Amino acid sequence: MGLHTNTPIIRATRAEHGLGASLGEAIAALGRDTSLAGIEAAAILLGDMPHIGLETLLALQRQARRSRIVRPCHMGQAGHPVLFGREFWPTLETLDGDDGAKRVLHRHRTRLISCNFDDPGVCLDIDRHEDLFGNKR
Repeated sequence: MGLHTNTPIIRATRAEHGLGASLGEAIAALGRDTSLAGIEAAAILLGDMPHIGLETLLALQRQARRSRIVRPCHMGQAGHPVLFGREFWPTLETLDGDDGAKRVLHRHRTRLISCNFDDPGVCLDIDRHEDLFGNKR
């Protein structure tokens, strides 16, 4: 994955409670890590979306702020990853169930920045083996 050798692994112990619970645990772990105290935002990257371009990720990173939520779009469709500023981390820590962070996005929609990209990878998830090599949309 290209991670540094000292990158900590966060184990989701409540995964059976849904994506929201796993996300909440991960954000809580980031918040407790004192070496990350200066980090302004966290990007939520989904493992089934491997076609997101590096330039897209870097552009999203440049938009990240402590008080913002940043989301990519492609041809009018909202995509991933979503970057959550640190101000939203306490709310993310309370998530549970299968809705992920949709509730947080809705509640703070006035703080949401949508960035348009010519990158279909922000909307292309892999559900089947054949999706890896073909465009299913």
